[in-house]
Amino acid sequence: MRIEIDYDRAAYILQTLRKVRQENQFPYFLPEVIPPQIPERMPKGLVIGSPDHVSVLFNSCLIMRGTINSQTAMQQMYRLWEAHRRPFFDPREAMKMDEEWAKEILWESGVRYNHKQNAGFWIKNAEKLCEYWEGNLLKLFEGAITYEEAYHRMIRNNGSPYGFYGFRHKMASLLIYFLTWFSLIDRYSFPFPADFQVSRLFITNGVFRFIDYDGQSNLYAEPFLGEMRKLSLWFEKEYGVDGLEQSDIFWLFASTMCEHNPGNRRRMHPGDYSSESRRVYRGRKVRFIEDLPEEFPGEDKLKWTWRDVREYNRYCRFCPLRETCTLNMPWAYHYRQGRMRPAGEREKPPVNNLDLFDSAM
Repeated sequence: MRIEIDYDRAAYILQTLRKVRQENQFPYFLPEVIPPQIPERMPKGLVIGSPDHVSVLFNSCLIMRGTINSQTAMQQMYRLWEAHRRPFFDPREAMKMDEEWAKEILWESGVRYNHKQNAGFWIKNAEKLCEYWEGNLLKLFEGAITYEEAYHRMIRNNGSPYGFYGFRHKMASLLIYFLTWFSLIDRYSFPFPADFQVSRLFITNGVFRFIDYDGQSNLYAEPFLGEMRKLSLWFEKEYGVDGLEQSDIFWLFASTMCEHNPGNRRRMHPGDYSSESRRVYRGRKVRFIEDLPEEFPGEDKLKWTWRDVREYNRYCRFCPLRETCTLNMPWAYHYRQGRMRPAGEREKPPVNNLDLFDSAM
């Protein structure tokens, strides 16, 4: 498979969303379009820039490695800090934790994503901080003028003796983003965190073309992720938009808008489930278009629900990228099968008059 980048389309995506964000237009004025780390959501007593705050940001990256919403993950970290700030958020104490005890505390505190592995990683990473950086994460960035050097110090699987367990490029970028956002380290060039949401945004809007793609293989892997990092650095070189601003533009947009595209919210393609299991949506029964009254006629292969039409009407209908977004890429393939792949073209709901829909609900 060969990957091509449509740089003209990429520039359009950047310029469109940047302008919309600068003018505080939809969706950036929505209350849910906020970074997970904003001070307004921090617990009382957690001081910006304090060692505890830095530790919270650092360890939140470990939790955000996989299938968890970033807002949820950050709130879990805050609750853990309130209940068990010592020993978890002091590297000198965390490195001495009993791993089985740490597993139990993470589970009881609601930090349950991959908690068994994360407990061990938490302890080992605390050891790394103390061995190489005097227990102070910010020392890692001293003299790290380029993101390549910063990545070398953070990513373990590239032969670095300093690298942290569980950290790859996305987590390294995310940590730099958090620390730069709070001005805790110097602002310098780095690629935006290429998570599933942001990757999906660029694929579904036609920025990437996959030549000889079989339609089934996982796209969320190298070399695609390397091309995402390449694209991010190109944005900065050509348009002067650095990784910090790109993260706030793309990450906040994708985690809200693309999440509400009904085609992306689908479990999987209908062929991946039996007819009975297709009627279960996130563990509950739903009403499909064929169940709706006659004023909403039509049969649709994606089995539109009332909720789907409402979501489309409130988000996709007014999306600034609605003309370039052409594909569905459901979260279920990634979160349940570890794959990211397209699942058909994005469609409009089989409803004649969307202006009347909300009043008919």
